Amino acid sequence: MNSKFEPVLKVKKQKLDMIENKLAIARLEKRKLTNDLEKTKQDILNSEFPKKGTFATLQVAMSSYKILKEEKEQISEQISLKSTQISHLENQHKNAYMDMEKMKYLHDLEIKTKVEKLKKQESLALDEIATQRHFFLKGK
Repeated sequence: MNSKFEPVLKVKKQKLDMIENKLAIARLEKRKLTNDLEKTKQDILNSEFPKKGTFATLQVAMSSYKILKEEKEQISEQISLKSTQISHLENQHKNAYMDMEKMKYLHDLEIKTKVEKLKKQESLALDEIATQRHFFLKGK
């Protein structure tokens, strides 16, 4: 049975689905960044400085160590931004879900009202048929 809330409910559901997809993507990206951060931390721990050699070799090792540290900081910053984005999307999801539930409630309420109205009309029609039949049989 259709109600005037059905198109609105459909739009709210689409919005909720879109937010859920964005949220899943953001969580997946955060998980990937977390894995990248762990890999970078492991690379930093595994980096070795030369025990002997020229100053140039030491400079190369120091610059690669510095690059790894900068990469670690950059990934940490990206994770922080993703966490903020996820928090924002979760808030949007909560609000969209509540809006959809309100529309669903109104839709269900209207359907229930229509069903009750139809039942009452059916009952009145059956009463009318019974009354007509009663007088028809009484008249014979």
